[in-house]
Amino acid sequence: MFEFRLMSSGAELNQLIRDAVQEKRFELFIKYCMQLYKDSGTHSVPKSLFRPDKIKPALPYISINELISDDIIQVRILGTELGIIFGGREMRGLNALDYIPPENVEASSQFYKMVSAHNLISFLDEDLKLANGKGYRCVTFGMPMCDDAGVNRFRIAISKLDFNAGEHVEPSEFQVMHTKLHNLRFAELSSFAGALNNIGVD
Repeated sequence: MFEFRLMSSGAELNQLIRDAVQEKRFELFIKYCMQLYKDSGTHSVPKSLFRPDKIKPALPYISINELISDDIIQVRILGTELGIIFGGREMRGLNALDYIPPENVEASSQFYKMVSAHNLISFLDEDLKLANGKGYRCVTFGMPMCDDAGVNRFRIAISKLDFNAGEHVEPSEFQVMHTKLHNLRFAELSSFAGALNNIGVD
């Protein structure tokens, strides 16, 4: 499982924002999604308003998943730079939970249900072990996406993968294993958007 840490104070939210926008692609993604959220007047980012061509430099690093049930998290979009996580397989329409070890399935399912139900953004820093025998450091920022009925069925995220130079791990029968969690922070989407507006991002 994972430790639930909800960032709520001004200082915590400001630090989360600074950490999240260090990468220019992350900054572009966050600004765009927050603008959609603000303009829509809904409780989260409407999927119907998302236009990929508006953030082309970030697209290879973006994923959109749909929570179908406790046992099915369907991949809707997986950026080309993230394909290595699943061994280069075409993942659209497939259940992401089928490609991770069984011991990670419950935590992944719980994560998606929790962030959808509570309308949370997340900032995750972890180590991954891939089936190609290499280890990677993965940083991901995600937020809820709603359908036309206002239900948070989707989650959109942007990730950065860095190869851990010199590290070699034994290939796994699964495509990806989550081996070490460095940091996982959550914040309510409305609180994050308000802090982002107050702090400003150059």
